[in-house]
Amino acid sequence: MNEPINTSQSKEERFYYMDLLRIYTIFCMIILHVSGSYWESQPVTGLQWNVFNMYDSLVRFCVPVFVMISGALLLGPEKKISIYNLYTKKIFRILTAFIFWSVAYAFFTILTDIYNHKSLTYETFQSFLSKILNGEYHLWFCYMIVGLYVVVPLLRKIAESEQLIKYFLILSFTTSILIPTLQLSGATVVGYLDINIGLGYTFYFMLGYYLSKKKLSTMISNLIYVLGIAGAAFIILYSRHMAMVLQKPFGYYSYFTLFCMLEAIAVFVFFKNNSEKILKTQHLKNIVVKFSSLCFGIYLVHVFVLMMFATLGINTIMMNPFISVPLIALSAFIISGFISWTLHKIPILKKYIV
Repeated sequence: MNEPINTSQSKEERFYYMDLLRIYTIFCMIILHVSGSYWESQPVTGLQWNVFNMYDSLVRFCVPVFVMISGALLLGPEKKISIYNLYTKKIFRILTAFIFWSVAYAFFTILTDIYNHKSLTYETFQSFLSKILNGEYHLWFCYMIVGLYVVVPLLRKIAESEQLIKYFLILSFTTSILIPTLQLSGATVVGYLDINIGLGYTFYFMLGYYLSKKKLSTMISNLIYVLGIAGAAFIILYSRHMAMVLQKPFGYYSYFTLFCMLEAIAVFVFFKNNSEKILKTQHLKNIVVKFSSLCFGIYLVHVFVLMMFATLGINTIMMNPFISVPLIALSAFIISGFISWTLHKIPILKKYIV
């Protein structure tokens, strides 16, 4: 990993593996939500909970990788982004989409209550307003990504210097990844280290840019894959171990642990290294690019689809969860993709909502 950052990496190369990675990651995010739907209600000694834990642990990388993709695309000095355009285009679009879909989900909840003959009370009205402000559970990502976009101009200045990138990653790794991981073993004293600039998703944001520009040897890449598999295995086994000890569901699922980070890096590097082997023809590349453009819409609408599945009695405990989780996730992915594609046909919705 001693080779310098490749600042002349072509847009074409980045474009295709980023698109492929985005599609894979949104599918894994749906698996995450599907596997979590009955996670809390199942006995930890049974097959169902352990399968849910396995799937949940294997796709923990999805949110960090989404952030890494954004960082890789936005932090490069070759990409001209003014603060005005950042706010009026990127941030504004995220906010309009959030407002539209949070209102839509809030109304859907009210209509569901009416359908189920529930009384509409003052608490219902409060819940309605709360859903509009906070959004459905998956919409928290909009708040987070806006927070990252706000600091993009500052992070881009850091990204201009390889030395500053490395310093920032070391600092951010210490505060965002290492300290939470050490706290797992009871080392609470490290929590007193108050370095807020490196906290949170800015680590993954900068890491995505760094890895997108860094040329890795085959040996280093293979080591990253092994460590990624080991990280996923640790999350599965430690979550199961603690669940058995506590005799209740337990998930070591934080995005800010060494093990989740290893997962995320392995997935990112794998797609970066192998996209050309997967996308062998221009026709296939064009399909991936087109489908990738639907991913934001899929993210926004897929919970609607999962809610409809639940209303129809389609859930992960109706059959063997080894089959039900990927089957329901794939069905939601395809239906959400069709809905997103349909909404993209309406120009104003394409511009501001999906």
